[in-house]
Amino acid sequence: MERMRTRKEHSTGSAPSPTSAPSVPPPRWAVRAAQLITLLTLPTGLWRLAMVCGFPSGHTEAGFVPFDTPGSKLWMLTLSVACELLALLSLGLVRPWGETVPHWIPVIGGRPVRPLAAVVPAAAGALALTAIWAAMPLWWMYPHADMTPTGRLLVGVIYQPLVLWGPLLGAVTFSYYRRTKGSRTAHTNAVVTRERCNRIRTHGHRRCSWSQRVIHRVTGHVREERTSRRSGRPPRSNVRDPGKETREGVVRARFHQRR
Repeated sequence: MERMRTRKEHSTGSAPSPTSAPSVPPPRWAVRAAQLITLLTLPTGLWRLAMVCGFPSGHTEAGFVPFDTPGSKLWMLTLSVACELLALLSLGLVRPWGETVPHWIPVIGGRPVRPLAAVVPAAAGALALTAIWAAMPLWWMYPHADMTPTGRLLVGVIYQPLVLWGPLLGAVTFSYYRRTKGSRTAHTNAVVTRERCNRIRTHGHRRCSWSQRVIHRVTGHVREERTSRRSGRPPRSNVRDPGKETREGVVRARFHQRR
């Protein structure tokens, strides 16, 4: 009965799907790079907001006239907010909400994020940003008649950090791809091996190989340790079963009586 119950538990136990792979923490350099990206767009955003509020921000009186219209102010405000939001999205490549959709989002909340759904847009954005800002170091080589000398120097300085936006985003994206691909591949292999062992034990065609049994036991112990850490209870392997000890004592006593 004990063996039949164990086999039933193994056969009916629901194995986690490959899409819910345990997350691997991102490297420290990737976290620092993602945080730095959010700071790269702040100087230019503040400069445009100053122009929205009516300050010339380094332009001459004649050069500031095109930027003093309602349409130009709305465009500069929208551009500043959009750039900062895009920079903040890079944090999703090093945060849990980049692997699982937050629960407060309707319809898709709580679902795992497919790696390619985040990698493809991020990689395309990194290439586009690198191409857009590649010529920014040459700012001082071109004349700017609509700006004062101080404004020309100021704008050139605050726009230079944007040159790093594309390469940093590309590096963080590559780290996210390696991290999610490695964790999901290992998790999928463990799940497939566990299901194969359960199927063999249920139907009894053949026994699991030594390597499959080792993988099954290791993944089971790891899952028990993670569950015990979250719930604060000791793993099942560390809990003593009084009933089992009593049964073993009875069997030993009967064995000694027969002898």
